[in-house]
Amino acid sequence: MGWTADGSHAVQKLSEVILSQTVWDVPQARSGPPMIGLLYACVAGLFAGVIARIFYPGGKDMTWLNTMFLGLGGGFLAGLLGRLTGWYGAGQGAGLIASVLGAMLILWFLGKRNEVT
Repeated sequence: MGWTADGSHAVQKLSEVILSQTVWDVPQARSGPPMIGLLYACVAGLFAGVIARIFYPGGKDMTWLNTMFLGLGGGFLAGLLGRLTGWYGAGQGAGLIASVLGAMLILWFLGKRNEVT
């Protein structure tokens, strides 16, 4: 499948990446009850969010829930960018380091957005 002038290949690739996105691919979490995977993702997101807040310069006032969503968003962003660049295949999620870097990118973007307003 080649590139077309209207960019439909890029749109199709992006939709495939988004539809196959997972935060972290953990086979043992999938073998238990369905809520275990969600619980694991929340704990891993909290962990990634805390690490990102520690290493990102400039303190951010966030609740634990916001920190968890920051880590989950970082994992999603890292997985999305990794799949678009070809670093991750279908069904592979971003690792902890990539999730922390994704969360730091979100913090940077939020800081820039607040500077403009």
